[in-house]
Amino acid sequence: MSSETHRLQQRTRLMVDARTYLSPTDTQTLTGHTRHTLRLRVDEGSLVAHRVGTRTFSYRTDSVITYCQRRHPEFTLFDRLDSAEGELITEPELTAELDHAPAGTWWTLARRDHCPPDWPTWQAWYQGETERAEQVLAEQQSRWEQENARLRARGVLRRTLWVPAQPLSGYGRYCLARYRHVVAAGGQVRVLPAWKCTHLEHRRSLPDLEVLPGVVYARRHTHLGSRTGALRIQDPGLSGALHEFLTWASDRQALSLIGFTRWRHPLQGAA
Repeated sequence: MSSETHRLQQRTRLMVDARTYLSPTDTQTLTGHTRHTLRLRVDEGSLVAHRVGTRTFSYRTDSVITYCQRRHPEFTLFDRLDSAEGELITEPELTAELDHAPAGTWWTLARRDHCPPDWPTWQAWYQGETERAEQVLAEQQSRWEQENARLRARGVLRRTLWVPAQPLSGYGRYCLARYRHVVAAGGQVRVLPAWKCTHLEHRRSLPDLEVLPGVVYARRHTHLGSRTGALRIQDPGLSGALHEFLTWASDRQALSLIGFTRWRHPLQGAA
C-alpha cells in the first residue's frame, strides 16, 4: 500500500465517528499540521476550536473536514473511489463475475435505504404481506446455505457490512428481516449504524460496493433506485485498502445483527 493510500485509510477510519470535536492528535492526522500550525489556523479563523487547557485545544470536526477538503480533493478512500476510472458493466455481467469471485474475502458494503419493489420478497413486504415475505425468505435459506458452501469450497469468504439509517425505512425493515435469514444460513453480516458515518458522508452518501481481491465494483442504480450494473475498477491498491477498512469497521465499529436488534429494542433485548 502506498503512503498516500495509507493516509487516506487513516483519515477514513477517523471519520467513522460522530464526535463534535476532535483531539489535537486526530486533527494533526487529518490535516498533516503540527500543533503550532493548528493554533495559527485557529487564530486566523480557518479552524474552530475549543480550549480544554492552558495550551490544549479540541477542534470542531466539521470545520476540520471543511478545511481539509478544500486542500485535499481526495480526503478519504471514498473520494479516491469516486474519482477512479473503470469500465461500466451490466447487471447480468456483474452477476456472472461475482459468481466467479476469486479466493479471498468478498466484501459487500450495503448502504442504500430505498429500492423499488423489484424482488418478489421485497414486493410482498412492500405490499404489507410481511408474513408471506418472511416465509419465502425462510424457504430461501437452503439456497443460501448451498451458495455459502460452494463459496467456501473455492476459498471465498463472503462478508457484508450493512449501514442502515435510523429509524429504519420500510426497505430497511425488510433488509433486517432478510439478513436474519442470511445469517441463519451461515452468512456473515455486521451492522454499522449510519449515524457513525455522519462525517464520512460529509460530501455524499457511501456507495454500495462489492470488494474482491484486486477489483472493486461500485454498484450503479437508475433514478428510481433499481440496480443497473456497476463500475468495475481494477485497482489492487484501492481494493486492498477498502478491504482493510471494511474489516476494521466491521470488527471494531459495527454490531452483530442480534446486537443491533437488541440495541434498537432495549426492553426486548433485556427480556
